[in-house]
Amino acid sequence: MNGNLSYGEHRKLGNMTGTGNGNVRLILLVAVFIFFLTDTARSILINDQFSYYNFPFLLAGTVFLIRAAVRNSVNYGILYVVFAFSVILYTYSYLFTNYTLAVILQTVISVTLPLFLIGVKVPKPELMQALRIVILLFNALIFLLLGVGVADFLTGGSIQLLMANTIYNGLELGDLIRVERALGIYRYYSFVGHPLANAHYFLVFFILNHIYAKHDRFLLKKMAVTFMTMLGLLLSGSKTGLVLGLFLVIFCSGMKRNRVFYFAGIIAIIVVLFNTPLFEENIKQRFLGGIQSGDITSGRNELLQTLANSRADRPGLLLGGGAGYSREVAKSLNGNIFNFEYPLIMLAYDYGIAGTAIIYFLILIYPVYVLIRNKSYYELVLFIVLSALANSNNGLANLGSDALAQLCFTFFIFRNLGKHEKASDPEGRRKRWNDGKSGIYGERGHSLLQQ
Repeated sequence: MNGNLSYGEHRKLGNMTGTGNGNVRLILLVAVFIFFLTDTARSILINDQFSYYNFPFLLAGTVFLIRAAVRNSVNYGILYVVFAFSVILYTYSYLFTNYTLAVILQTVISVTLPLFLIGVKVPKPELMQALRIVILLFNALIFLLLGVGVADFLTGGSIQLLMANTIYNGLELGDLIRVERALGIYRYYSFVGHPLANAHYFLVFFILNHIYAKHDRFLLKKMAVTFMTMLGLLLSGSKTGLVLGLFLVIFCSGMKRNRVFYFAGIIAIIVVLFNTPLFEENIKQRFLGGIQSGDITSGRNELLQTLANSRADRPGLLLGGGAGYSREVAKSLNGNIFNFEYPLIMLAYDYGIAGTAIIYFLILIYPVYVLIRNKSYYELVLFIVLSALANSNNGLANLGSDALAQLCFTFFIFRNLGKHEKASDPEGRRKRWNDGKSGIYGERGHSLLQQ
């Protein structure tokens, strides 16, 4: 099957299967529930306690997984690994770490169900139908997020201060906004949440638009995607996010024709944005301050140094202390930071070194292997970029967070758009869904990494 088909041809082929509509709806629901109904949105719309439970995702994700298993469209090896890991984790946690049923439910939603998504396969035409709608919705969200961010910056952070005193009042986000504004630090806290969450969304915005364009066409002008991504990352104030964004813009934008004009436009955008107070008075000063202090990690490494020089508990080899245990260890060190921030360390304390190895095998090693096997090198680079940002903050290790689900869902997209992925049809016949020749964009362009 040629991956060079237009969206209309993809839709026609999806309808011919007679089963595409169900998968399309479920993919769309899963995407909406993990990217739009996030823990921050749930805390605003309902209450802080409910934010730990993404029940809509639990329902849609479970139905999607069962449907895939019934249709033999799963990698059973991955399913067995996740199932065995879950049984051991929940049995041990319930018997020996005083896990309540509520915490087990949170772990199912935040950890287990996202890991199951890694092994699900769907036909490419069905994924393309769903992905088009997802991107249109996500682009609308980014327009709103960016517009509010620009208005917030121009008004000296008045919008986020208003949120701190209303929808975030009594929440950790509200306290963080007040503290940073009192210190004269500007980072964009939004209705999406923390500045790092905003940075993640802007990177996802860039990646989804480009990955869809590779197989069909751009739904927004490419230069608009570039400009909005860079402006959003500057507003977010994430140093890691900005570096990764620059990498994507320079090496992963893809352009065959008019390449000189395109890169000239990119340089112009970078020069203009980096000479604004948004960069000069925020990220630049934080970079320089980090260099002078010898720690550009915003204090993350300070707690690790304290840990190395202390007699605090170390992560267990086979089993951990349960979800949230890493925070208890961090607080016991009496440092200036009460969280290790790095998911690798937090998960090791929570689920043990062996459990963490299983998790990272599923969310990093296996995806990299699949993308290399499928010769999806462009998707591989995009996935590594997203993984790098995800591992620079504590989202992957937080119960109630949708960060792990978002990362796993992104890999689900990449693997099912890959060159050599197979998905079963209703009769159980396995078919090859080939995305055709690499480097196909709306402009028929090739990125530097695809050549």
